[in-house]
Amino acid sequence: MSPLRIAFGMLIATTGFAQSDEIAHRLRMALPSAGSAELACTALAHHDFAKIEQILADLKPPTPAGRSAILALEGAVEFLDGKLNSAARDFQKASELSPLNDADTFTFAMALVNLDDEAHARQLLTDRKSVV
Repeated sequence: MSPLRIAFGMLIATTGFAQSDEIAHRLRMALPSAGSAELACTALAHHDFAKIEQILADLKPPTPAGRSAILALEGAVEFLDGKLNSAARDFQKASELSPLNDADTFTFAMALVNLDDEAHARQLLTDRKSVV
């Protein structure tokens, strides 16, 4: 097992709770009505990721940046649900519309490492480091 994979595994274990809090905040910001935001946050608390994915799929943001934000949020939820291929696909689509934030770039890289694409993960993190 590579050192990068071991490091990511340890980081996944230690950041899971913080990631759920951050996703709950993003759900509240992204969803147009308080009712749907609370429904999504309750689903997150109960690990009902399918419900969150359904709520997010119904959103149709009018701008590329808005679509990117929703795709990245979908990727983060899919990552928590263990759907790494779907998460990586959504993060890739989101990054094509607008640059990902640091947390999404890192989660995208973690998904890639778990999909045995360490070279792409390393490139993502190296590119991000040179931008900052």
